[in-house]
Amino acid sequence: MGRAIFLEEHEPSNNIDEICYPFFDYDNIPDEDYIQVDTEDLGYNGRKRKEDILRHASNLNIPISLLKKNKYISFEKQIDLILKLRGDETF
Repeated sequence: MGRAIFLEEHEPSNNIDEICYPFFDYDNIPDEDYIQVDTEDLGYNGRKRKEDILRHASNLNIPISLLKKNKYISFEKQIDLILKLRGDETF
């Protein structure tokens, strides 16, 4: 189905039955991944979870664009840091 290029030694495997893509094949992915995926690409449970995440960020007045830009930092850690900085009068 495609070509793989390896930059190091690799043992070929011919017994791969399927390749799973977390966004489409699992119901439980990290929160920060939900906000990166288009809603129409998620299943029912994923859409519900994404709505919950967006609502939570909106209630805290945190722009989703900010959370998306920091996609390699966990959603909860980003929120914790934002709330801490908001509460720090010296910042």
